Amino acid sequence: MVLTVSISWLLALTLVSLAVLWLWSRNRRSYPTHNIPPFPVKPWPFFGHFFNMRGNLRDKMKEWRKKAGDIYSMDIGGQLQIFVNDYNVIKEVWVKQADHIINAQSTFANEILKEHDKGIIGARDNNWKEQRTTSLSILRSFGMGKNLMADNINDEISYILDKISALKGQPEDVRLLLNISISNVICSVAVGKRFEHDDPYFVRFMLLLRDTLKYGRAVAILTPFKYLYYLPGDRFYAKTWAKASLEINEMFSKHHVKELTKAFNENEEPQNFVTAYIKEMKKMERKGLQSNLNEANLIPIIRTLFLAGTETTSTTILWCLL
Repeated sequence: MVLTVSISWLLALTLVSLAVLWLWSRNRRSYPTHNIPPFPVKPWPFFGHFFNMRGNLRDKMKEWRKKAGDIYSMDIGGQLQIFVNDYNVIKEVWVKQADHIINAQSTFANEILKEHDKGIIGARDNNWKEQRTTSLSILRSFGMGKNLMADNINDEISYILDKISALKGQPEDVRLLLNISISNVICSVAVGKRFEHDDPYFVRFMLLLRDTLKYGRAVAILTPFKYLYYLPGDRFYAKTWAKASLEINEMFSKHHVKELTKAFNENEEPQNFVTAYIKEMKKMERKGLQSNLNEANLIPIIRTLFLAGTETTSTTILWCLL
């Protein structure tokens, strides 16, 4: 009996040791320790600064900036993360020196969605340069800062003002109204179509977009600890996020790419982002040039347009209203 118990404990201890060894091998430091921005605090073995990320991150980041400067490093489960502060430094890094920031880390989100080296956020090296350059060129050519985008915005502003006037001074949470209107502007720019606010298809899309925005941060936490995703249940809501993101790809992005590809006319001037991207794709194919402009990159770019524009713009407008 005693021997049986001892063997059971020995087996359990062996399994735990192997599990710890496996986790360590998956999460051990995978970056050079020299020639990187300083750490604000010393990282823990195995976990790095993972436990330092709890609590009020805004206050902690202010404290870390005071200790380490405008650019500092964090170790999250053995993976190096670089934090950039100050408007001028951010502009220098992401605008003036953007072409040099090409080796973006592949995240677990890219892995879940099978979007490694795809789109703008997940792309690397030359693919990233081509997607960024093409996307910016398209936005500048037909919308960004020009009448087409201004007209779309004015249409939504009129709708918002009518809705607010109908309240007759009664208090109302306008976050949903703003989110829908801003997404409609992005829809007009991205796929050349505006939806009614009560359109069931668009309402479903907005609910999916809400889930991707709400749970995106939780998925980012799983990048250094991927195995947590495969535990039973949905403790980090990563599975909810993945389901919403994949459904956006299928019911919105792929659907509109298919429709706009079918309706594409080489002789017509593009009136939306997707059509302009398709035109660039066709141009490269016609010239026989090697290019990364394809549907596999376009699908995540469409989703990124909404994720990057909806929440940030609505939050800014809400602060203005306050």
